[in-house]
Amino acid sequence: MSGMKYQVFADFDAYEDAIQHAAVRMTLHRRDRPRWAVGQMSLGRMHLQWGTSGGGMVTEGEILPGGYALFVPLNHWSTNGVNGSRLNEGSMMVASAGAEFCISADGWNDWLTLFVPTGNLGKDTLSIGEGITPACRVVHLGNHRLRLVRHRIRELIKSSVGGEQHSAVEAAELELHQLAKSAVMHALFDEDRGLGRPMLDRQGVVRMVTSAIALDAAPEKTARVRDLIDAAKVSERTLHRAFQDWFGISPVRYLRLRQLHSVRDALLAANPETTTVTDVFVRHDIRQFGRFAGVYRTLFGELPSQTLSRLKG
Repeated sequence: MSGMKYQVFADFDAYEDAIQHAAVRMTLHRRDRPRWAVGQMSLGRMHLQWGTSGGGMVTEGEILPGGYALFVPLNHWSTNGVNGSRLNEGSMMVASAGAEFCISADGWNDWLTLFVPTGNLGKDTLSIGEGITPACRVVHLGNHRLRLVRHRIRELIKSSVGGEQHSAVEAAELELHQLAKSAVMHALFDEDRGLGRPMLDRQGVVRMVTSAIALDAAPEKTARVRDLIDAAKVSERTLHRAFQDWFGISPVRYLRLRQLHSVRDALLAANPETTTVTDVFVRHDIRQFGRFAGVYRTLFGELPSQTLSRLKG
């Protein structure tokens, strides 16, 4: 085992940058408390991450090459969703290299991820997985199994903080390796499980909408729900259901958050000597400056002017 690394952040920007083995984009939609944390350690060839998110958020991303990624909520599991499917105490996410995923969380939670190199899973798993299209799936391993995993992780973290305890390390490494093999095998054998027409509809609607938004040459342009309906070619009711299932938020809320995050990105990138908050607001078609600044502060924990004046790295 390599040494443990543990970082605590005041906001989610640095927290997002600390995540490894996946290219992620996080959208904060509710700030519960100003604490974000990520811990990391290597267990043999596997890489363990665990952390705390300070609020409700949507995490979209793609698994990087080289292995499989597992995601297990350590608490509040019923408030977590993966690609439109709600998790429970006995379920988790497993995704192969190149797979796209969307994890939605209604509020703050603790979590763990495990990245397992493909060659670490054994020849039987490798032979079954050859030629399989990259995929992200929710697998159900049972409440007792995942309770044991959560217990091992807590014991490992506790022992690592107080000095390495090899018994805890060995127990966690063995348990996590077995978990990884079981989860990947379940995902490979149950390839079609849970992928009925409703799931395909949700994913298809979301992809059409997000692709249409991404093609817009002006990211600060304010999209409307009508634009999303036209892009997806569905009814307003279908669009609303797809967004609630996939992201855990409504289309209206999604667009509002997109605008808030776009403003934040622009403020972080701007030179405060040549750009004002008003300049950024005008470019984003914001007319009620005071009201928008209040919503911004509630979400991000600081005023737009404070974001603009941050030291640029």
